[in-house]
Amino acid sequence: VGSRTYTFGEDGGSYGQEVFGVLVRGTAWASGVREDALFRTNLGIFLPIEPVPSAQFTVRIRDNDGEIVAEGFMNFSHAGLIQRSLGAFGVGLLFDGTVEVECSDPDLVWYGYVSRVDQISDDPVYRPLRGLGF
Repeated sequence: VGSRTYTFGEDGGSYGQEVFGVLVRGTAWASGVREDALFRTNLGIFLPIEPVPSAQFTVRIRDNDGEIVAEGFMNFSHAGLIQRSLGAFGVGLLFDGTVEVECSDPDLVWYGYVSRVDQISDDPVYRPLRGLGF
């Protein structure tokens, strides 16, 4: 399963990356997230099927000591992709963190990713969220 995440450039073009995910259920995570003057990180969750009636994803962002530094939710009323910056969850400064995502429906199949972006070059690094499988 894949999608393309991109930003429109000032010259009229776009830049971004194609992302492929590993289907998971329940809880999944990715490490290596960073939010500071040099890097920003986005979290994306793709739900390929319609949730009945809806699905809520709890997002926990942890520092390198495992302490939760921010927590929030991503709500799906229908299938699709939602991407948010870690800043949208209230993360200020984070050098080496982990994102943990838990779906309210443990049987629902989905995939997620983090994209760490260099603030100077806009070069992205993609990491899929990994779970314990099916």
